[in-house]
Amino acid sequence: TAAENKRISDLINEYRYMLNLSAESPIIQLGIANLEWHLGNQDKAEKAYLQAVKIEPSYILVLIQVAEFYRKIQQDPKGMEFLQQALVVEPDNAQANHALGLLLIRQKRYQEALSALKIATDSHEAIVDYAYIYAIALDDQKQTFKAIDVLVKADKRWPGNNALVSVLVAYLNKVGKGAEAQKYLH
Repeated sequence: TAAENKRISDLINEYRYMLNLSAESPIIQLGIANLEWHLGNQDKAEKAYLQAVKIEPSYILVLIQVAEFYRKIQQDPKGMEFLQQALVVEPDNAQANHALGLLLIRQKRYQEALSALKIATDSHEAIVDYAYIYAIALDDQKQTFKAIDVLVKADKRWPGNNALVSVLVAYLNKVGKGAEAQKYLH
């Protein structure tokens, strides 16, 4: 109804006003960017993302979020610049390396992608998803035995992850190691 739409519009404007009270913070700029993105205002979102970088050009989270924004709007070359900037600040950052690996896969630069995904997976900041995706990328490049090694290590690091174990079992079966696969089936 018109009353509900007005209420939603008023709430959005109030939220926007509150964000703008602390607009000098890069995190607040990310909030503004996300709001504008979800409202369909791509230009305003981009402006806020870039303002966040201007405020704090070495803030890894901001740089990764800006790269993700450019991925969403299919401008990976621009996103690459921000990921490279993040990796200058922190070369072993798991999230930045993972995002870079995915971007390189989209560009079909597989060997570079595998290097970045490996750094992300081996990092103390890694999450199980990084190992999972790295293993799938290895298998896709006909490196199934390396993928199995990654998954075995990941299973020790993050025991009991069903998705990870499922892929591990599938790859073991794929290379004719069905007996070894059985020990992962509980």
